[in-house]
Amino acid sequence: MVASQMHAASHSVPPQDNHELPYHQPAPNNRMLLSLECGIPSEVTWALSRLLMFTATDRFHLTQWPTLPAALCHWPEWLLTQEEKMDEDSLNFCPSPDFATNRRFALDSILVLKNMSMTEEGGNVLARSERVRTLVMRILETCQRPTDSTLELLLGGIDLFRTTIAKWPTPPTPAQITLLIELVGRSHDRAVLISGWLGLHTLLDTFTQTMHVKPTSPALNAAIRVLPIHFDRDLISAALEYILAHVSHPALAKAFLHHPEMPQVLRLLASQLLYDQQRVIDHVKLTLGVPPKTAIAQNNAIGLLELTQEELDSISTLPEPDRVTKWMKRVFEISPHAEITQVDFWGLYKTAFAQYGPDSMLPATDLIKLVGTVFPSATPMVVPGVGGKPSKFVIKGLERKRAAAEGRTKCHWGKWGCPTPPFDSAASLFIHLKEHIAHYPTTTCTWGSCTHHSGTQKDFIAHLRTHLPLQLPVVRHPGQVDDVIIPAHSHADVGVPTARPVPPPPQLFMVYPKPREDPPPTSFAALLIMRILYRTSFVQAEVVLKTDGDHFGFPGIEQPLTGETGEGAEGVETEDFGLDMLEGQWRGQAAFKAIGGMLAIVQIHDPVIATWVDEMLDTIRALPLSEKFI
Repeated sequence: MVASQMHAASHSVPPQDNHELPYHQPAPNNRMLLSLECGIPSEVTWALSRLLMFTATDRFHLTQWPTLPAALCHWPEWLLTQEEKMDEDSLNFCPSPDFATNRRFALDSILVLKNMSMTEEGGNVLARSERVRTLVMRILETCQRPTDSTLELLLGGIDLFRTTIAKWPTPPTPAQITLLIELVGRSHDRAVLISGWLGLHTLLDTFTQTMHVKPTSPALNAAIRVLPIHFDRDLISAALEYILAHVSHPALAKAFLHHPEMPQVLRLLASQLLYDQQRVIDHVKLTLGVPPKTAIAQNNAIGLLELTQEELDSISTLPEPDRVTKWMKRVFEISPHAEITQVDFWGLYKTAFAQYGPDSMLPATDLIKLVGTVFPSATPMVVPGVGGKPSKFVIKGLERKRAAAEGRTKCHWGKWGCPTPPFDSAASLFIHLKEHIAHYPTTTCTWGSCTHHSGTQKDFIAHLRTHLPLQLPVVRHPGQVDDVIIPAHSHADVGVPTARPVPPPPQLFMVYPKPREDPPPTSFAALLIMRILYRTSFVQAEVVLKTDGDHFGFPGIEQPLTGETGEGAEGVETEDFGLDMLEGQWRGQAAFKAIGGMLAIVQIHDPVIATWVDEMLDTIRALPLSEKFI
């Protein structure tokens, strides 16, 4: 009983929206299909809402609903009939409630048909439907000058044409194609332009055996007008795709050379390449020559660094090897061109820590091995002797630190009790010391912790000189920099101005652009158009680089043959349009010569595509100076 109650409760829950399986099962009595054909507004609304959701999923298969396309064509056909009967004001400002409802049914039906055409299966079924093809062409004919009430219907019809034209069993008639060409040519609506150009592009790519488009196509002129809008990627892409499909026909490509806007089109295509290039270009900075190095202009270190007794006492409390590690870091520093003998290194260590007991010290071998751990760039090594001299055991890349000069000219007389600030020079400090002795004559030194006693005044004065620093840096001008630039391989002492090497010349850099990736598809479409026009302008006249025996395998130039006309591909001659083939080639060559400077700065990441630009440039540079190109 509990199981039956649970089963009943499960069936009482309504199914999730858009998952009502009985409505999705294809059958003659399917509710969605019957509701769509019954004409009852509430039922039609329900059916169209379910179809809009159902056709947007991958669970819908149009082959299982053979009568659905015809049922969906009913409401758009009704709306087209009403558009032909009623004026625009009555449609926009005072439509009846029934008309507004039926118009919504028509627009929803077109959207459902568009969703169906997005799949390969649905596109094939709709393309084979005579009623759907007739509806599409009727929309294009009725909405030649779209209004606010027909624009949405027109966009749906153009999208349906674009997605199904590649699968139509027969091409549209020239009159039907002219409807779309003229519609796109006069439209200023962005959506109409994009969808129309893409539809015409698919048409020209699919039915290539017939010529449906005239050389002066309004759609072509509209595409040329939007070429300067480089920043609108979707619009410019659709325009370039249509121009590419247009000039892909040999006869139309030859006729395009006579188009009055052809030189401007080539210039705009080159501008598109340069615009897209900005997004994929990197500026690489290359240093020319060996960069110089900087060195301290004035050495403020005076004498070798000696740790005070207090510092040694604090370090000696650490166990080995922490004690010797801290001592090395305090006393020594890295210097790539310096060296110290291993004997001197051991002697400094022994002098510093022998007072704390020899048992606490490391053996000499362990001490030298530890140097490489504390200073990885320092290397213990053996330097062979030269001229019969014995070899030296040294530590390469290590030297003792020097004591800082700051505070060395401070007077420490009276057991550090003199309050006088530091002096500028050792001479000033010495004069100050003699003033101390003049006020209080004595021969016992009270400098810091010194207790030296001299027998005579002369000896005492000589002793005072031992407390003066050996050398002091020269006082520099406030505007003088701390560093100087020296050659990279110089090892001279820059602290002595007269011993400094000659400053190197200024460092030179070269910055050049380099593409990091391929440009967007708009660049490839522009390049393909230019390549077709290039070959139409040059190859037919045979002004191309050739490799043959007459030039010993090297590229040579052949000049155009005058007075000759040829037959284009697929048996279509340029004379069919009443145009002079040779004159068109001269116009094309002159236009390419005018954009040679722009092509010279175009850079493509793909080396194969880059050869297209190089080929055009080589041919342009080989053109003779003629009045034809002025």
